[in-house]
Amino acid sequence: MKILIADADEETRLALVEAIAGAAPTARMVEASNGAELRAALAGEAPDILFIDTILPDTDGRTITAWREGKGARSVVVLVADLLSARWSGVARVLDAYDVLLKPLSPRNVGHVLQAAAVLCRELTLLLVEPGHRTRVLARQMLETTTFRFRVSEAMDGKTAVRLAKEQTKQQAADGGAAGFDLAILGSSIPDMPVSEAACRLDALGAGTRIVIAGGAAEEPSAAQLALFGAKAFLRMPFDATDLDRLVYETFGLWRPYVLEALRSESLRLDAERLATAVPKRITLL
Repeated sequence: MKILIADADEETRLALVEAIAGAAPTARMVEASNGAELRAALAGEAPDILFIDTILPDTDGRTITAWREGKGARSVVVLVADLLSARWSGVARVLDAYDVLLKPLSPRNVGHVLQAAAVLCRELTLLLVEPGHRTRVLARQMLETTTFRFRVSEAMDGKTAVRLAKEQTKQQAADGGAAGFDLAILGSSIPDMPVSEAACRLDALGAGTRIVIAGGAAEEPSAAQLALFGAKAFLRMPFDATDLDRLVYETFGLWRPYVLEALRSESLRLDAERLATAVPKRITLL
């Protein structure tokens, strides 16, 4: 893993180097103390993670945005700040940043970032089990807008899902990788068997696939029922990209970034404002 640390403060860079070395001893680290050094570093091999101070001298958002549109598209960007401004979540969204960390940096938080980056930087295999063609198309479109990358396999029924899971396990074993799909999302309307049975069959393969059941609010099982089926979580429909991000963080046991919650709150606020403006004003008859 290659990590680029861009901060004018030497103590901050040292703290990051020590925290990273403790959590990922084999990581390659490059440091930059100003914009010129940052641009030189970004011109080479793209880092897996970029820690960048929000007020790095001789740097503005356009530098990072332009780089993100090219070779930095898959890098994990973490903003580092002395304090949070009122616009921090918006800036993070524009730069497609994973999160914002406040100084002084905690080794624990840095470790959380490294753990999440190990998942963010690779392509996750996903089994989507859903009979409806339109639903599958919409789900694929939503998956393309999430923070994570997915290689999706589709099944319209439970038997096909089990067969694909067995084939994936054999292929992964032949390639020397981890067995099974990383994630399986099972719609509640599988035609050939109850979704609970499909989940149990996938779990019985012992491939370590994280199983998620998707459905309406009225169909949500209890935590005990999910555990009985071998499922890790319930995905309430309809869902958006933020819900899918939260799902991956939850099922993989990753630290959920602050920026995800901030963007979720902002989205709810904007939805409430749009709803308020859409309500017609009361008309009084004189």
